[in-house]
Amino acid sequence: MNRHDVLLAGCSPRPLAGYLKALGLHRVVAEQVDPDCSSWWTAEGFWLRSTRSSDELAAFLLDQYQPTPVVSPWNGGSGFFPKDNKRGIERMAGGSNVRFAAYADAIRVARAVHGRLVGADDDFDKATLLAALRAELPDNALAWLDAAVVLTSAGPQYPPLLGTGGNDGRLDFSNNFMQRLVELVDASPRVVIAWVAASLHGRPVPGLLDSAVGQFSPAQAGGYNTGFGFNSGSRSNPLDFVLMVEGALAFAAAAVRKLEGGVREDLAFPFMVRGVGAGYPSAAPADEAAGRDELWLPVWHANATWRELRQLLGEGRALVRGDGRTRNAVTGLDFARSLAAFGADRGIGAFERFGFHCRNGLAYLAVPLGSWEVPTRAWGDPLAPLDRWLARFRAAAMGDRAPARFRRISRELDEATFALCASDSVASRERVLRALGQAELALSRSPGFQQDKGLGPVPMLGGDWLPGDESDVTRRLALALAAGGLRLRFSRLEEAAYRRGRLAWTAERTPSAVWRGVSLDSDLAALATRIEMERALDSNAAEEGAAGIDDVQCFIDGRVDERELACLALAYSLVRPAELTASAPSARGADPGYALLALCSAPRLWLPGREPDSVCLPRTPGLVRRALAGQGDAATVLASRRLRISGLQPRHGRYRDPAARDVGLRASPATSRRWGLALAFQLSRGSLVSLLRHFVYPNPDQESS
Repeated sequence: MNRHDVLLAGCSPRPLAGYLKALGLHRVVAEQVDPDCSSWWTAEGFWLRSTRSSDELAAFLLDQYQPTPVVSPWNGGSGFFPKDNKRGIERMAGGSNVRFAAYADAIRVARAVHGRLVGADDDFDKATLLAALRAELPDNALAWLDAAVVLTSAGPQYPPLLGTGGNDGRLDFSNNFMQRLVELVDASPRVVIAWVAASLHGRPVPGLLDSAVGQFSPAQAGGYNTGFGFNSGSRSNPLDFVLMVEGALAFAAAAVRKLEGGVREDLAFPFMVRGVGAGYPSAAPADEAAGRDELWLPVWHANATWRELRQLLGEGRALVRGDGRTRNAVTGLDFARSLAAFGADRGIGAFERFGFHCRNGLAYLAVPLGSWEVPTRAWGDPLAPLDRWLARFRAAAMGDRAPARFRRISRELDEATFALCASDSVASRERVLRALGQAELALSRSPGFQQDKGLGPVPMLGGDWLPGDESDVTRRLALALAAGGLRLRFSRLEEAAYRRGRLAWTAERTPSAVWRGVSLDSDLAALATRIEMERALDSNAAEEGAAGIDDVQCFIDGRVDERELACLALAYSLVRPAELTASAPSARGADPGYALLALCSAPRLWLPGREPDSVCLPRTPGLVRRALAGQGDAATVLASRRLRISGLQPRHGRYRDPAARDVGLRASPATSRRWGLALAFQLSRGSLVSLLRHFVYPNPDQESS
């Protein structure tokens, strides 16, 4: 038998109505005409391969299509209550057309159950009514009941795809479905043929009816600024609504008991997760607070039969790697992580993300939130080590009484996570690291919040979070600050545990935590002063640094983005210290004044040609304080004296003249302060050796040039 590939340009993955229409068309063709028909999506639209040509598909919809019985006796406005619009239900119940015989039978049974349990009294037990309908309705009418309502021990629950049990506010989908069927039957053949062509192939057509489409197509919902003129009605094609409802029947919700949650029953719906107000341009906190769930719908590029699609939609789930475990996706963030980490099976090329948001007054609309491409190769989930921490932090930060700064950080972390899942790059990883650094800083400054919510420090991350390209001076300086133990300078961590690779908050006050995150200038000044004090107390406590001379000189000259530097330094400090590497040393362009201060402030010096041996310099009181006060000449005098006393002759001035030995290097107060701030960058061993080679004679009796 010949098969025809028909392009249905009128079906598109966005809006939700277009996606459901394509699904509904495939479903009714497979169940009523050709069980082996198949479909797939391309950039051109939706393709259907079946025994019917384009004209034969149109003829089937005109003369042979038998609608699935869709009845909602539990809803006001469904046609089963006295004041409801009965135009559609009376025609369907009449049974004059053989195509509607099954519909008439379902209405007869539903009316009997409704009359027995509801009668003239609108005060009825909905759970009892639903259970009776589930037991007595014909099998072909159960698809709608299963898609619209789920019966659990806690009572009826409603999947957001069909509103609150098959209605959206006062709009009942089942009654409107019957009314659209009546309009298709009553219209003239010429008009119906035009509607079919418009629905299948997207051709323009006059004479669309003023009928509600509900939440499925926001652009057609009507209202102010939604069409031509100031106020527009809801114009729609009746066949679009009919096929859309048929497509919604492909989803059957189920009540499952999640073992991880203990005893609570949750509503399980294919590809449905909790909404997250991030990852799309119009994101707002209200979307998450007042919105319903999110729906991620698969767009398959491989040829799939209805049996395969039905199994896919029935099994639809996403898995997330956690720290040492694999779990089901719960939120939209989890779904995006799952796609990035695992990819997708069954030839799925992308997912369309829809959020059910309150957009038009109190009405909900299925808002398209973007298309997510499935990677051809799963690249893993770098957020797996953070899985538990991210969930706890987000729950705490988005709580009712959480401080505003935690809400702000959590939203930025969500946006950064979505960006990372969409594209794993240096920029996207850095964005996540920045948000994590701000979170760690905020938690350290709010011990009461961290204790109340049970939040621990951000887990240590691996070196794969660092930028591969170290050509940027700002990044190299940030790495140097991080390698110098910056995390202990701003985070209230137990130092001994941190040195052993474990993280735990300390309840004691930590004098070494001087980094406040207010401004880089004040933080570097406090850090340089603290480093000088610690080296005076214990010269062996200082670690080998990682900063390069040329990079520090760029900072002194003001050729560094200081806001970027402060943010990146916090971010990189979350990486394991062993993963942070030193920069290549050079000293040819360094300021002599800074060189003297840096050498004098170093805990130990390695003389050129005698690197295994080192010289330990005692603390020089007042050196850092004078430099930060803008007294560069006084600071360099102190530095020169200390170096000479230690057997090292500076290369500037003629120190054989005693009167010249106490003459310092003059600089502006601003430059002098920059020298002092630069002392917060701990130089690498190679950098100190390079400074000695260029600015100091190893022999004090050697005359300077």
